[in-house]
Parts: sequence; C-alpha cells; structure tokens
Amino acid sequence: MALPSTESTPLAAARHPPPCRWCFTAGRYRWRAALVVAAAVVATVTGPRPVQADEVTFDPAFLEDASLDMRRFSRPDYVLPGDYLVDLTLNQTPLGRYPLRVEDIPDGTQRLTLPLDAWLAARLEPALEQEVRHSCRLDANCFLGVDAALPGASLDLAIGDLRAHLSVPQALLHRLPRGQVDSARWEPGTTALLANYQVNGYRSSTDEGHYQSAFLGTTLGANLGLWQFRSSLNVSRSDDGDVDWDSLHHYVQRPLPDQGLLLRAGEINTRGDFFDSLALRGVTLRTETRMLPDSRRGYAPVVRGSARTQAHVTISQQGRRLLETSVPPGPFEIDDLYPTGYGGDLEVKVTEADGRVERYSVPYAAVPGLLRPGQSRLSLAAGQYHAKGLDDPPSLLEAGYRRGLGNAITAYGGAQLSEHYWSPLIGAAFNTPAGAIAVDAQYAHADLPQGGRNGWSLEASYSRHLQSTDTDINLAAYRYSTTGFVSLADAAWIADADDDGAQADEGYVDNSTTIDQRSRLQLNLSQPLGPRTRISATGSLADYWHRGGTESSYQLSLSHRIGRVSLALNLSRTDNREGEAEHRALVSLTLPLSNASFAPRLGVSASRDSRHHDDAHLDLTGTLGDERELSYGLFANQTRGPNERYRSYGLNLSSGTSVGRFTAAGSKSDDYRQLSIGASGAVLIHRHGVTFGQSTGDTVGLVSAPGGAGARVTNAANLTLDDDGEALVPYLTAYHDNAVQLDPRGAATSVEFQRTSIDVAPYAGAVVPLRFATRTGLPVVIVLEQNGRGVPLGAEVSATDGRKLGVVGAGGMLLLRDLTPGTSLQVTLGGERRCWARPVWTPPTDSDEIPIVTSPCQPTPLKDLLETT
Repeated sequence: MALPSTESTPLAAARHPPPCRWCFTAGRYRWRAALVVAAAVVATVTGPRPVQADEVTFDPAFLEDASLDMRRFSRPDYVLPGDYLVDLTLNQTPLGRYPLRVEDIPDGTQRLTLPLDAWLAARLEPALEQEVRHSCRLDANCFLGVDAALPGASLDLAIGDLRAHLSVPQALLHRLPRGQVDSARWEPGTTALLANYQVNGYRSSTDEGHYQSAFLGTTLGANLGLWQFRSSLNVSRSDDGDVDWDSLHHYVQRPLPDQGLLLRAGEINTRGDFFDSLALRGVTLRTETRMLPDSRRGYAPVVRGSARTQAHVTISQQGRRLLETSVPPGPFEIDDLYPTGYGGDLEVKVTEADGRVERYSVPYAAVPGLLRPGQSRLSLAAGQYHAKGLDDPPSLLEAGYRRGLGNAITAYGGAQLSEHYWSPLIGAAFNTPAGAIAVDAQYAHADLPQGGRNGWSLEASYSRHLQSTDTDINLAAYRYSTTGFVSLADAAWIADADDDGAQADEGYVDNSTTIDQRSRLQLNLSQPLGPRTRISATGSLADYWHRGGTESSYQLSLSHRIGRVSLALNLSRTDNREGEAEHRALVSLTLPLSNASFAPRLGVSASRDSRHHDDAHLDLTGTLGDERELSYGLFANQTRGPNERYRSYGLNLSSGTSVGRFTAAGSKSDDYRQLSIGASGAVLIHRHGVTFGQSTGDTVGLVSAPGGAGARVTNAANLTLDDDGEALVPYLTAYHDNAVQLDPRGAATSVEFQRTSIDVAPYAGAVVPLRFATRTGLPVVIVLEQNGRGVPLGAEVSATDGRKLGVVGAGGMLLLRDLTPGTSLQVTLGGERRCWARPVWTPPTDSDEIPIVTSPCQPTPLKDLLETT
C-alpha cells in the first residue's frame, strides 16, 4: 500500500521502495523512506482494495481528538472520491482502459460507477444492453453502477494496481469464445522503422594458414498504419575479400480484420497448406489464423448434449480436466475447447442439479487439416515462380479452400494453374473412433519440351492415441505417385532447357527427391514406459520411378530420468539410393551440480558410427549474475578414427543486456585454433527518437516512462528502461491480451509511477507504444506537530487552493511529492477546527535521500500566519 500523495485527485497510487531499506542517516534525514512507510502505512487510503473487507471500529478513547470523523476509515478498502483511469477486466478477461468514478454516499459506503462505453464493451445480452442505453438516455458521458446496470454483478477496485474487476453472471453476457479479444481493441501501433541485426566475425588458424570471414544479417520492417513492409538481407565477406549479398525476401502486407485475412505482395512464399510451398513474386491472400482465439485454433470437436436442469459439465481427457462449465436446461453446445493434439477421446460428465450423472465420450484425434465445425481456411496466390538459377520461371495461380463440415469430417480442395501446367486437388480429413484419417488425390498435367506428362498422386495420413497402452501414433503418412506425375516446381525445372535440350540446372534434376518419386512412407511413434521413461521411433522410406535403390532413415530414442539426472540413448540408420548405409549410436547423460534452480549442468556423451569413428564429449554450462545475464559453456572433445585422432577444447560466453546479446567463443585442438565474436539486437526508429533493444519478433512494444530510467520490464530477461525512460519489449502475442509490467525498483526515488501494468492486444507486426504515466518530484515526509505532539491520525491536509494532498498517518506523518519548501498547508482536524503549517527544509543533494521535516501546525489562520512571517 502507498502513502497519500500530493495529487488533487488520487490518480497516482503505484510507488516503489527506495534502494536501501531500514537505514539510518545523520542529521535531519533521520530515516529512510521504507521505515517511514512502515510507520505511516496504517493511514494509507490508496492501497489495494480488498473485496468485502470487514468493517473496523475506531474507539474514540484512543484518539487524541475524539471529534475526528473516522467513519470513512471503518472499511480498509476506503478510497478517496474521484475519477480513476483503470484497466478493467470482465470475469478475469481484460476489457481495456476506462475511467472509474468513486463517490461517497450518505450511508457511509462508496459507490463505483463506469461510463456507458465500458458497459457496451462488456457485450451484454441484447435486451440488457438496450436497458443500459435507456438508463443513460443515450448520454455517452453518463456513469452507471452495477446496481443500475446489472443486478447480481459486482465491481471492485484494486487502487494500488489501478485495476477494476467486473464480475457478471455468464447468463447476462453475449457468449464469446474463450480468449477472444474484441477486434475494436486491436492496436495498429505507431509509424516506425525496426531493424534486427546479427553480426559475426570468425577466424581460424592451422599450420597451413588461416581463414577469416564476417557476416551481417538484417531484417527490416517499416509500419505505416496497417501497412507493413518487411525485408531480409544478408552480407558476407570471405577471406579472399569477396563480398556476397543475399536477398531473402521483400514484401508489403496488410491485415484485413473484417474478413480475417492477410494480404501480402512482393517476394514471398506460398503457405504449403494444399500444395508444396513455392517461392513467389506476386500476391497472396490467406486466412490469418492468428486473429482467432486459442480456443478456435487447431482442431477440437464440438461437444453436444442435453441437460434436464441447471447442470454442471466436466470435460476430461486421460484423467485431465479440460473444461468445467454450467449449462441451463435443454440442449447445450461447447465449441471453444483448446486443441490438445493427439491426446485421445474426450470424456464428458453431466451432473444434474438433482444429483443424476450422465457420462459419454466424444472421439478426438487430429491430423493436419482437420478443422472445427463451421471453421474455414482460404489460400490464394498469383505471380511468378521465383527460384535462384531458373532461367525461365513460369507464372502461376494457386487457390485452396478447407472447411469443417462437422465433428467427423473436413473437406478441402484446390488447384494450381501455370502456362504449361495445371493440377487440381481434392481431399477430406476424418475424426473417427479408430483415429484421425486424411486422404487426398492430386492430378497433374504438364506440357514439357520432352513431351506431355500426366499422373496422379495419392496420399493418406493417420494419427491416434491408443489409450489402452498410452501410445501416440503422431503421424503415419503414405504417398504414392504414378510414373507421369510431376509437381509444378519440378515441371518448371524440367522445362527450363536450352536449345540443345540440356538442363539449365542438371544438379537439381539429378539430386531432386521429388522428381519421379514413386512412394514415400513416414511413421512417428511414442510410447511411455512408466512415469520416467519414454521410447520413440521415427522412420521414412522412399523409392523412385526410373531409378534404382531406395532411400530410408530410421531412428530409435530412449530417455530416462533418475531424480535430476537425465539419460538418453539414440540409435540411427540412413541408407541412400546407391546402397550405402550409415549407422550411429549415441548415449548421453546430463546432471545438475547442485539442487539450486540455476545450478550449472554437466553433460557427458559418447557416440560411435559405422565408419568406426568414436567421439567422446564433455561440457559444462551455466549462468551467472543476479539476473542470469551471463551464460557460459566449457567443452572438451576427443575423436578417434581409423586414421585420425585429435582432441579439442573451448569456451563460449554470452551476455544478455537491454540493448542486445554479445557473444565470444574460442577453441583449440591439435590442428587448429579458432576465435569468433558476435552481437545481435534491434534498433527502432520512431517519432520520439531511436531506441536500441534485444532481438525481437515481428510484434513488439515500445515502453515509455519519462524519468523512469533503471526500472525493469518484467516481460523479458535483463530488460531495463534506458536513460530516456524507454525500452523495446521484444515479443508480444498478436491479437491476444499481453500484460506489460514494470518493476520500479532501480528507478530514482524522485519518480512516481502512476501505473505499473498495461494490457494491450496488438495487430501482428505492430509496434505498439506503451506509455506509463510518471510524476517526477522529490519526496518529503512532513511530521505535523501541535502542542508538542503529532497531529491526530486521519486529519486531512490540503493546499491553500483547496487541493486535497492526503491524510495524516500515525505520528503526524505525511508523505508528499514535489512540494516546494515554504508551501502553506491547511490541516482539517475535526469538525470546524483547523491548523496551518509551513514546512521549510533544504532539498538533499542525494536524490535517493528522503528528508523528514518537522513542522508546527498553528491554529492561526493562514492570513495571520502570513502577516506574522
């Protein structure tokens, strides 16, 4: 809880402790601020406001002045009347930032009211919303309490956090999917230019000479409203002085929120949801699934049933409860379950009000492509195929559409069209009690210089969780293509021939794993063997038309935990078309060196392959620093082979700061010496200047708290506000609520943070300003004395212009901020009695020092005091 402030309205409540606690100093500055806070906390009125707090009765016999009106403090959740700008939540879901009005009413309690737009944002049932509008008579500036708007609802204020919590029965609300954020609250962000960079320098030396290189990778982004430009560029310089530029992509994009789509134009890639992903110079338009709440992404079945009474529904999976909710009598439908992957059937339990229980199960297995009933996905692309080394890239059109037709089936289809190529596709995915199955068929026709090609490609995939054995069949897929089938990319390379019929890139055709592929089988299995052991297996097998041999890859993994020690065994085999096989076995052990949370970890591993190469590896990794900002790693390695044997060892360091990450690594062996250094981070150019930060994702926040240098941003490690009170929040989740929080510790005591948390739901790719209001001014503790004793607890202190500055705490103490020495104060003692004080002191040279000033409070009116002085 915080002490009363000098605000005329109680909008500033969040304060922070000074760096030193429970410290004494000499002279007039007798105590540090925390001891003052401890002494005066009983008089606070701006702390967190508990719900339904017990009333407290003050015995006048213990008060120095029995005439003081202490009724307003009989509830510890009492708040000074006024308007507060708060973060409002509805049933624990953020609604946004709205003003809240606190009013005293004659019965001694207080009334909290919200403006009309806050009630409308709550999305009440249509009939109730009309009543609310009628209560305000369409006056947009009116305020309503829960008693007038929603009987049965409650509104509570946590003044210390400037948060208000509105609780409304679900029956009174227009139902929305869990986790959905109203699109009206999505923040487009500000105009800005964001550059992420990665720099690396490398040097190695051997007996024959040395090699060195430098690399710079950048990702640029520029935002103007909802339009966003993105570009990636890499530059490298080798030992011989050659400089290579590699442009990865350049495009503009814009979200279309009303349609739930994302538009992109430039050098881009198709999604690969229906056909193979292709590099494209053109335009794409696709469903933006990030706009959907988590409860509508991925696949989960709709649970339907019927209740005879007001019933309680529990949905579980393998003994884990996924959802509990109440439903009214009659048919019900639950369509906002979060996707859980391959976890098995859902168990539904309906408990009626009279105690009767109904149980049933709903099949649940998922493969890529399954959608919820009524959900759909659209993908459109148009442009020119863009591949490095292709002399004559074709133009193309691509379209795909997928829709969930019910719990059991999702249908999809699409088509590709190019100058000498066309290919339709049709398929369906099924959720069955025997598992999830997807089947599709694609036909292709290509007019090539060597002649026309026609063929089919059929694919089937399957996944299931076997509850009896707890086995996960994550993905079993089989694809078969006839001899004439060819994909669009393969057709473009085959057709790209010169006048003599030679291939423009023979290596692509010769080494392609898709041209003339006849069949391909993939399988992933996972099986727990008790609570600490798991075994998994993966495998793939492919063969080709017109080519001999097969390609195969198999891997078997076993992991086991003994306390804090992890053991792992991995066996692998790879075969190529030439009949060459490679085997490899790896065993590893990892253990922490203590029971501490951030204890260093020791890793030991050994491997052997079919070529009789033996590797032994030892490493030690850990972190240092109060914020774990320094990471280190030491390693030693030994390799033995038929004609070789060498040892190597090395060290790597990494330091994370608010402005980026810096790395250094070095190693040495019998044959070489190596050293590398690197740095990564981001630079944001915005309307208020330039801000340096850590490497970011696509969606970021710009924190601004004037004067708040040194405060920590808790959303990322090692992130503090710079000298301008700014910081770059590197990651925000698009279209979801993000709570960005500040920890004021580390900032100067002269800064008061009026809020320490902001909720924001940004558009994908946005740079969102996050402005934390602050108030800068040196704090001072005034000890008001009258007749040699402290002014009575609860006395109100005001400025001469009538502004309320606060309430006196125990011992006559009052904490004020930015008060000019010699300012006149008026103290209301009780009834009509008043006294006046004019504290005078010399401001300390140390900004972290909080002076304590004793000032007499005289019964002489202010004008008489001025005359006598």
